Amino acid sequence: MTGSAYRLSGFALLLSLLSGLLSTAGAEDSSCCREDETVSSDVYGAFLRTDSDGGKGEAKIESCPSGTHFGQPPSTPSEPFQLRLCEAPGSWTPVIAALLGVDSGAPCDDFHGVSTEICALQWWGFEWSLDTGGACNRAGNRFAIRLYEDNAGTPGNLLLEWNVVPSRTDTGLLYDVGVDADLPLIHYETELRPCYSETDGWILIEAVDSDVDFCFALTLSSPVGNNQMVLRHGTTFTPTTGDLPFCLIGEGGEGEGEGEIEGESTCDVFCEGTGVCVYECLFGCEWPSFAAECGVAGDGEGGGQRIPLRWGLGMVRAILCNDQQPHHEGVLADYENNLATLEGRGGCQESSAMEAMVSPYRHAVAALLLVSNGIQSRVRNCLGLQCNYPVYDINDKTADEPFSDDGDLDGDGMTNADEYDNVAAWGGSMEDFIEAVTNPSSYGQPMPTVRWVGLACLAALLMFAVVLILRRKTAAKA
Repeated sequence: MTGSAYRLSGFALLLSLLSGLLSTAGAEDSSCCREDETVSSDVYGAFLRTDSDGGKGEAKIESCPSGTHFGQPPSTPSEPFQLRLCEAPGSWTPVIAALLGVDSGAPCDDFHGVSTEICALQWWGFEWSLDTGGACNRAGNRFAIRLYEDNAGTPGNLLLEWNVVPSRTDTGLLYDVGVDADLPLIHYETELRPCYSETDGWILIEAVDSDVDFCFALTLSSPVGNNQMVLRHGTTFTPTTGDLPFCLIGEGGEGEGEGEIEGESTCDVFCEGTGVCVYECLFGCEWPSFAAECGVAGDGEGGGQRIPLRWGLGMVRAILCNDQQPHHEGVLADYENNLATLEGRGGCQESSAMEAMVSPYRHAVAALLLVSNGIQSRVRNCLGLQCNYPVYDINDKTADEPFSDDGDLDGDGMTNADEYDNVAAWGGSMEDFIEAVTNPSSYGQPMPTVRWVGLACLAALLMFAVVLILRRKTAAKA
């Protein structure tokens, strides 16, 4: 009997991992590999798998379309390939990464020599269910795409960010990635609005909100490229080897215009009909332009504030995107007031030159101005705004500014800044922080220890039952 017959479901394997019963990493494990499969691991734990039977699925090769100005197609099922997690960092990503034997960092790959404007992106990957151990279809199908400048061979400043719902097509190709069932290769494509012009840079593709239905995004390697990329762990990038499969497509290329996004190269047009909350799309799209204007590095750390500017913007987005949040109506009113003033529709009007300068990122500025008096002062000084703008507060006190460092947005008794520190301590993402400050039962910490202990006990019982079943099957065949 081959090892594949002993594969457990994804959830059972997770429990066994938590119990420590699979801690013998150096021992030979028949459940890892088929007899006709060779496996090696790079220093970051990503598996290279080669199938001697020629691979799975149809005899066809995925490739980049016409109009591609930089392209790296995916490895075929019969070629060695590298598996990577394609998820924004979160509380579940270390568990999923350990389960799959890969690094928890999201891969970010470089491109070079692009001499024309890029308006569309295509890439390939898999979708894997923690519950069933097989293929799944991610609810929402949301991805965040980030473009970084090149800084001497590593990602530099964030230039643009797009929040998209790409078109999704099953290629018909099946790959053995070492889980319960072969996974179909998925082809994704989306327009990028605004378009961008960058000769050399880095592209990061991360799935968002996968833990809603425990269907996680993976990607694979490309046989084409310079064998150089990095993995994002929070705000740091770790160098590693490999290349990602993606295609950068110019205006009017074969893939351009086929996604769900149409219109001119402006964030407000880009965000119409994307399937993503319009505030999330707008703030993500406009942030890089604002950051460039104000010389903000990274997520905007410092400036006397513990919570970075971009994470504060994320808090406002979370409230505006959920009309069930208790602060929604008040925040929306202040946001609309600020936006009206920035667009020249309020009682006070900025100069026409100011309106023109701020217009490309006015939605993000309108939101930042209401976060706290400290952040508003930082934004006003940077841009030179003259009009008055409301800050969302309750009783005109700093501690009563729900979005401020000292505020308590979800009323759980812990300040936003303290919950930020908790998330930052274990390298959590902005989404983990938003979950912490909008959910009274979350304090920005990973799964409580008591939950791990309970799962470990349950895992021991399940593994004992599995061993008994396997022994009975072996005895019956003897």
